[in-house]
Amino acid sequence: MANNATKKEIIFPKLDLPKLKSKITKVLGSKSVCDKPRKAALKVIRDAYDDARLSMESKFFENPKLVRKVLKTYTEITDDVINLATEIAKSEYRQKFKKEPILITIMAVGGYGRAEMAPYSDIDLLFLLPKKSSIEYQQVIETVLYALWDMKLKIGYAVRSIEECLALGRKDFTIRTALLEHRHLIGDFELSKELKKRLWSNLFQNSGAEFIEAKLKERQIRHAKNGEARYVVEPNVKEGKGGLRDLQTL
Repeated sequence: MANNATKKEIIFPKLDLPKLKSKITKVLGSKSVCDKPRKAALKVIRDAYDDARLSMESKFFENPKLVRKVLKTYTEITDDVINLATEIAKSEYRQKFKKEPILITIMAVGGYGRAEMAPYSDIDLLFLLPKKSSIEYQQVIETVLYALWDMKLKIGYAVRSIEECLALGRKDFTIRTALLEHRHLIGDFELSKELKKRLWSNLFQNSGAEFIEAKLKERQIRHAKNGEARYVVEPNVKEGKGGLRDLQTL
């Protein structure tokens, strides 16, 4: 007799953005400027994030073959956390400076940029500045960063203009690698598109051979530091020979 039973679809957790935004708005409803509403709002986000992570952890151990789905889901909920933290930062900016914050552009780079967010990886962000920057941009960016840090998130970040991205990418292949995989999160989408266009026309185009040579040299240094042999008693599965970094380099 044929088995017609179908596999049960595994549902991975998502953050309920409208519900969380509504809850945060209520928490921040106090007109007085104080840390308590802000602290409570950040806790709302962090608690939702932790609950989603715990749910994903249990689903992953039950279904380890779904690792790509887990990475994608981690990326999506991290995107939502950045979005919500930015909303709190904007509210805090309004209270502190008595005016609307200017639009800032935030991009994900590196592994986070390619939507492969591992559970304990740094959240790598690029705050992209327009041609005409000002002290206001720095103030808004600082407010966003403090919100993320206060939630105990591991943030790796850079604050650069398009010209600075190009100049640093020419000199530093680590920066160039991170920029190779970028993704728009928040803010001026046209500015993000301009960065992508300039990176490919002014930096990436016709530089493949140079890039590969630099990555091979980088790999040799990494292997020398973390172990040349593929089989060691306690291998570094990320940086060692045959590890995750080698797969990503390929």
